[in-house]
Amino acid sequence: MSLVMTNVNSAADIVLAGVAGTADHRGVVVKTTDRFGGEGRFLAGAGVPTIGYIPIPDYLVAAPPNGYIDKVSRSLMYGQIQAFARMIHRMDVMTETQLKG
Repeated sequence: MSLVMTNVNSAADIVLAGVAGTADHRGVVVKTTDRFGGEGRFLAGAGVPTIGYIPIPDYLVAAPPNGYIDKVSRSLMYGQIQAFARMIHRMDVMTETQLKG
C-alpha cells in the first residue's frame, strides 16, 4: 500500500494520474493541512503545494537477517518509480496558479 499526503486538490489529481496504469494500484490519497508529516510538513504548512508519497510495506517494521529482500516486489517498485516520475514531470510544467489549484 502507498500513502500519499497532499495539501491541495491539484496535487491529489496529479497523484491519481501518476499512478494510473502502474502496478501501484493500492494507495490512499489524503488531503491535509494540519497533520502533514515528514520532511514536507513545513512546506505544506507554508502553503507550498506538496506531495508526500510514501510506499509503506508492512514488513519494513521487522528486522530479519536478510532484510526481507525476498519480499520486495520488483513490479510494484517499478510502478512506484514510474508514478513518482510522472508526478514530478507533470508538476514541473505547471504554473504556480495551476499547482495551487
